[in-house]
Amino acid sequence: MKNKVPFILLSFSLCFSMIAISQHVHRENGWYHVIDKDSLSIEPILAVNDFATLRLDTSNLGQYVIFGQISQHKIKKWASETEKAIGKQIAFVFNDSIITTPQVNAKIESGAFVITSPFDKKLPQLYKQIIENTNKNRHISETKSATEISIVSPPNDSIVQKVKVKTIKEYVNDNDFIEIIPDVYANQTSHSSVSTEEQKNLENQMVAATYRFYKHCTQDDKGRIFCNLTCGKDINISEELFQRKMKDIEETNKFVEKHLKAGTKYRVGIIDEKYLNSLLNYEAK
Repeated sequence: MKNKVPFILLSFSLCFSMIAISQHVHRENGWYHVIDKDSLSIEPILAVNDFATLRLDTSNLGQYVIFGQISQHKIKKWASETEKAIGKQIAFVFNDSIITTPQVNAKIESGAFVITSPFDKKLPQLYKQIIENTNKNRHISETKSATEISIVSPPNDSIVQKVKVKTIKEYVNDNDFIEIIPDVYANQTSHSSVSTEEQKNLENQMVAATYRFYKHCTQDDKGRIFCNLTCGKDINISEELFQRKMKDIEETNKFVEKHLKAGTKYRVGIIDEKYLNSLLNYEAK
């Protein structure tokens, strides 16, 4: 996003599969709707020539991630097509192979996309190939970062769209899907290519997700926390973020049990209305 990942972040979870397209047709490199399990739309949602920027980065775990941004003049189309695909999959096709098939969980209005993979070692080569392919038709210029490429876009790309900052309460009340993936969240909120507004939205989404999660938790008089949820879908957050919150609870409960067993004093945070209200009214410094 500029990568909003929710960057994506993105508003979808990604999987990676280097499988050949079943239809014996040549396809333009880009994003496609998945019609059936083995069938893609004839025309692409967007082609790689519609990309404005690409950035190869790493997550906190050292895994490669590709961040991308759609050209300004195609952002509305990206938003419209991803809205149509909610609950379904889209596919990124390159050199007539399906690279990734994410399920879309929400409309993506920022123009952002992100590619992650358990086979992340393949991503640097894919990144180079996308850049080389794009360079055949359009001039590209390198930014200060050796791993970030700005692809010069048509004149309409000179139009700057200011990102609206949503409050924590708005994210909670609107119940927007929060697509944050913990392993890439820190990079998204600190990277220089992400605007102040986008960083603020990411921070507010994280706090809103925390509120939604603990709103469905109880705590006993010893400080142990119990969650009444079964998955991220229950509160419209990514499964990755939900599992991270569950792990936090597990660590807290282990801490409590350790001190109870040893008979030593301890202190844990209290999950009550005061705490929940503090989340709703949280202001980043």
